[in-house]
Amino acid sequence: MWNTLASLGTTILSRLLNISSDRRKVMINLDFFYRHWPGTSFQVELINAGPKPIYIKAIKLESRSGKEIKWSDVKRLETGELLKIRFPLTDPDTRFNPNDIKRVVVTDTLGKKYQFPGLAPTSVAIFRRLKRRIAEEWTADTAWF
Repeated sequence: MWNTLASLGTTILSRLLNISSDRRKVMINLDFFYRHWPGTSFQVELINAGPKPIYIKAIKLESRSGKEIKWSDVKRLETGELLKIRFPLTDPDTRFNPNDIKRVVVTDTLGKKYQFPGLAPTSVAIFRRLKRRIAEEWTADTAWF
């Protein structure tokens, strides 16, 4: 009987560890380029930090004013692979003030959404630093798309 319980406990524990190690994870970073070719833009960097390949379906930059810039395609990311997507702010329909950036939302083909900044304190600190840099570079006097 004890062998059966121990065996059952070991099975449950190994399944739980297996499930948690199988989680998809995408690390997101956002950078701002002012007065660079092809114009003022944001660059989203994604790294697959999970154990298996992941398929990215869409990336969306959201602003506080409600405007969005979207990228949609299906891109396979292997473990540890880096993907960089540039979002120029040159299109008058989707253009917004870089100071109004609110978040980046990444969606995979299974419907899971990843967001930057996330809830982690380091993610929030990185985003605040970026916002301060944008505020220093992008003023009413120097605004240039």
